Amino acid sequence: MIAVVTGELMAQHNLAWMPTMSYDTQAVLATDKVRFQGQEVAAVIATDPYLAADARDLIEVDYEPLGVVTSPQAALAADAPLIRDEKDRGVLMICDPRLIGKPYGKAVWRSLPPMRRTRELAEVESFFAESVRLRHE
Repeated sequence: MIAVVTGELMAQHNLAWMPTMSYDTQAVLATDKVRFQGQEVAAVIATDPYLAADARDLIEVDYEPLGVVTSPQAALAADAPLIRDEKDRGVLMICDPRLIGKPYGKAVWRSLPPMRRTRELAEVESFFAESVRLRHE
């Protein structure tokens, strides 16, 4: 047995997030929140597959279940669980002026987690260019 690696350990070495093929980022291993069923929470490194399986079987995780959201309307509720948050990396480009000018658009706007928002194409292009640069480092 060599190591059991967690998302918190990865974060200590600035390795918790990785770029994706779509120029977004995603957690390598879950840290503070499991965002989807099946998301990896730990990795076992071993010299023998049997040792790895034994170590895997000893991993225990305590989960605090998120509420179930079954419709877009439920996702807009003030108490709906946030899957993505300010720790995620991304940019939201507002192309529809109704999101800023209409009452229903303002409700959608207020329901979004804190994130970078823009109406400028140059900012989105800059974000993707930076993502490509980071991906190739």
